[in-house]
Amino acid sequence: MAGARFTARQPRIVPPVAYRAVIGRIVEKRAPPSARRLLASNEVYFPYFEMRVRYDDARARAILEPQGITATPLRSYFDRLMDYAQAARWGRREVARTRAPSLVAH
Repeated sequence: MAGARFTARQPRIVPPVAYRAVIGRIVEKRAPPSARRLLASNEVYFPYFEMRVRYDDARARAILEPQGITATPLRSYFDRLMDYAQAARWGRREVARTRAPSLVAH
């Protein structure tokens, strides 16, 4: 959805093992210091890419759905989220709660 929204190619996910074994070594030798620092600061997230987890929401749905509560598909509000994120400059600018609805009205 983000790729379509921002007309960008989907990033390739490199398994952390491959990154450490091959790409990381190339980056250490050839990338400028700023790129090395950026990549190093993101290595903390590598374990999340190695996890193969699926969350089971069956119990929550069994309780909530009879009450008329269902999860709204992300596709239905993704663009509004992105509108807000851009208006807030991705968290660098505060957006007043009273102003927020006008930023995401669709």
